[in-house]
Amino acid sequence: MTRLPGRFPRLSSAGGDLLLNASAVLLAAWQSWGSREVLDPDGVAYLDLGAAWIEGDSSARWNPYWSPLYAWIVAWAEKLFEPGPEGLAPLLHVVGFGIFLAALASFRFLLRRVEPDGGSCAWRCAAYALFLEATLGRISLARTTPDLLLATLLFLAAGLALERRAVRLGAVLGAAYLAKAAALPLAPVFVLSASRRGGFILRSAAAFGLVSGWWIAGLSLTEGKLTFGDAGKLNYAWNVLGVERPYYPPTARLIFDQPAAYEFAEPFAVTYPPHYGPSHWYRGLALWWDAGLQFERLRGSFGKTVGLLLGPHLFLLTGLIGLRPSSRPALLALALAGLALYQPVFVAERYVAPFVALFWLAWLPEDAEKSRLFQVAAVLFLAAVLARVRPEEPAGPSPGVVAQALRDAGVRPGDPVAAVWPDSPYLWARPAKARIVAESRDPQGCFWRIETPRREALLDAFARAGAVWAVAPSPASPSAAPGWRRVRETPYVLLRLDPQ
Repeated sequence: MTRLPGRFPRLSSAGGDLLLNASAVLLAAWQSWGSREVLDPDGVAYLDLGAAWIEGDSSARWNPYWSPLYAWIVAWAEKLFEPGPEGLAPLLHVVGFGIFLAALASFRFLLRRVEPDGGSCAWRCAAYALFLEATLGRISLARTTPDLLLATLLFLAAGLALERRAVRLGAVLGAAYLAKAAALPLAPVFVLSASRRGGFILRSAAAFGLVSGWWIAGLSLTEGKLTFGDAGKLNYAWNVLGVERPYYPPTARLIFDQPAAYEFAEPFAVTYPPHYGPSHWYRGLALWWDAGLQFERLRGSFGKTVGLLLGPHLFLLTGLIGLRPSSRPALLALALAGLALYQPVFVAERYVAPFVALFWLAWLPEDAEKSRLFQVAAVLFLAAVLARVRPEEPAGPSPGVVAQALRDAGVRPGDPVAAVWPDSPYLWARPAKARIVAESRDPQGCFWRIETPRREALLDAFARAGAVWAVAPSPASPSAAPGWRRVRETPYVLLRLDPQ
């Protein structure tokens, strides 16, 4: 092992901190703003959940599948700033950037409790690379989901666990559960990693209950049974047991055949009920045990987890050669608990990203400044992380642009809409504040090729389902769509339906 003479420049100085933090903030701002047109289905569901709370919609606000904290944040941002159709998605990404700043502060709080005395430049660069790889590389500010919010709270909780702050730890874990229900089974691990004293556990549990107990009580009263949420149950059914997840909910009403069309206006007055209410659509689903299916899932999960733990982290692993890895058993226990949580059900990189960061943070050596190999490895790891951080663009037309065009064409907030399309790109409906109440999926593009009387019968079925407008892909020839209006420069056409 080659040793460096003297001391390697340290990043504990104000200048070094400023450089690392400014670089992280600028990189996040670039990814967030570059992805400002992107909106995903989960983001639509969270906006609807938050709006249900603000507007007092009792039928939609107690949702066992979607957690409320991120929903409240984005919905209040929408209410306060009142963006137009083209401004909603950018606003969500501004909110996401704000959450990133909070995540950076939480991670710095954790670093101050694990960084060796006089931590070296290489150590700090490796730690920041772990943070950026988790938040911008694997979670990504292009997504409008609560995963980054959960990571923020988990980093903060890890620091509080190391500090043994019982009440603060319990409160943060309660907030983490409100961000995503997956944090609930992790809460005891965080508390026990901090202390096993009865008084500490009781104070943490009390703080957890004060922050999140009302949500558990409300869900349980609404569902008529004790429940902490259905996300785990439904994902186990879909991803392990192979329960069919049809494009439309099992209880959606078939209103037309050949082509098939479904109505789902009730019971949720939201943008797209099939994605909003899986707990409702799968009510009564019972799980069962199948050792073979579980083994297959565990095998796949383990392989994916190993890949996520290695990947660009191989540079760090190489840099540890000849060094004594740090001993941070509490941090390692938290990381392993988080990774283990997802093994039986489903491993996605955005789910386990904070735990991968904690895992490698637990192993960063205390004598990093002594090894030129580690310094080179840290730089290469940082470069590999930066190479995968990039903005994203919408897969199709910008939802905000389509929504504004529909608004200009006469679609008003709250209008019920029926839709025909090959891949259900309904994301424009939320910026337009329209409600999709019926739909016919048309992957083969047959809508404009069926006989006119049958197409008109389908449109009549949409109208009987309560739809005021019909939206469909533009036909190859405008003459094939008499009465339909082209929605500006978008690939859609619009028809006002006759009331039935």
